[in-house]
Amino acid sequence: MKNIKQVIIMGDILRYMNGQTYNTPWLFPMFEYLINTFSDIPVIKMHNDVAKNFVKEFYSAINIPKQNHYSWIFVYNMEPNENIIALTEEYFKDSLIIAFELHPVLQKAFDYLNMPYIKLMSHPIRYMNDIFLGITSSNKNTFERIKKYEIPENYYYKYAMFLKAEAGVKEHLGKLQIPADTAVFFAQTNKDCSLMKGEKVVSLIDYKDRFADICKKYSNVFYKIHPLESNKKIIRYVKSFNNVKILYPNDIKPYDLLSNENVKKCYSISSGALYEAKYFGKEIEYFLGQPFMFTNDYKTENYDFKNTFVPVYKEIWYPSFWADILQDYIPSEKPVPADITEENPSRLRRIIGLTWGYEDFNSVELRNFIKRVDNRFKNKTVLGDKILKFFVNLIPSQKYRKKIRNRLELK
Repeated sequence: MKNIKQVIIMGDILRYMNGQTYNTPWLFPMFEYLINTFSDIPVIKMHNDVAKNFVKEFYSAINIPKQNHYSWIFVYNMEPNENIIALTEEYFKDSLIIAFELHPVLQKAFDYLNMPYIKLMSHPIRYMNDIFLGITSSNKNTFERIKKYEIPENYYYKYAMFLKAEAGVKEHLGKLQIPADTAVFFAQTNKDCSLMKGEKVVSLIDYKDRFADICKKYSNVFYKIHPLESNKKIIRYVKSFNNVKILYPNDIKPYDLLSNENVKKCYSISSGALYEAKYFGKEIEYFLGQPFMFTNDYKTENYDFKNTFVPVYKEIWYPSFWADILQDYIPSEKPVPADITEENPSRLRRIIGLTWGYEDFNSVELRNFIKRVDNRFKNKTVLGDKILKFFVNLIPSQKYRKKIRNRLELK
């Protein structure tokens, strides 16, 4: 058993100029609770001043004293030099690191120093009762323990079936009309690690010929804008094709597209939407390639386990899971509490605050908000129709927008 004095929780700190990643604040309280249920080992977070100092010293160690918002691209795949190795040892000595979206340069430094780590990422399938994570480890024994909790692939098909059934009803009622012979291209955010090709972040402009070929092959092409970000230059290019229709986030839901028989093939540079599309029975094509690999993607176990994630569903929030997989590093100093197996739909989705196009109506607060809006605007004489329409259009759910428009008799 390796001598571990503390557990360090961190997000993708090199992605941010001051190391204040969005992911650390939600990761830390979860792992502090989970690990402290069976051990008194200190659990700390790489955040605030500690993260600021590390990031500042990291860039100084490679002679980039003034980094900007895109400096992480340059360092993402680099080899750690002696200064980075020494800095990593100083900050992470005698620690087990649990890292969300661990940068490869730091992973290489941990491997060089033989420092143990658990690596986490959001799984690309987002349409289950909750989003979930992929997990891997620097230790083969730990990795094999994680594999015992791998979610059966049939879950993906089962929940896709529910969405296909829902879309089928919409289509029957005339609420979903997609023309025959349609292809869909799923856009992504502009700066994402899944778009890394060497030391460059690619975009659709780098694949103009391939996109043009799609437009020649299919009668209709939908360009589905990412719900978090768009690119004006790329949109202008896409609009130059007569048979391309831009789909904005609230136009047609991604899972309605994936469920429809008229959608013949799905394309993207490296979007996780294509990973989901497989389980809806769609033919897919990546321009760059699938960015992250999971154990169920292989027919044999001939893969690099440190960079292959095990998909784990609700068990990840069980103390027993962590007591089991971390036993080589953290002994159980007290009885592991019983697992609470009740369903908590959309709990992690709610914490992160992202839906990726999945309609989550399990919130009492959402339903109460709809009622408040409904009651406030029943008397249309208070505001004109144009102002009413403006506020109603702010409602993210197409279903409830239409419901309130009908209630208020808005055209």
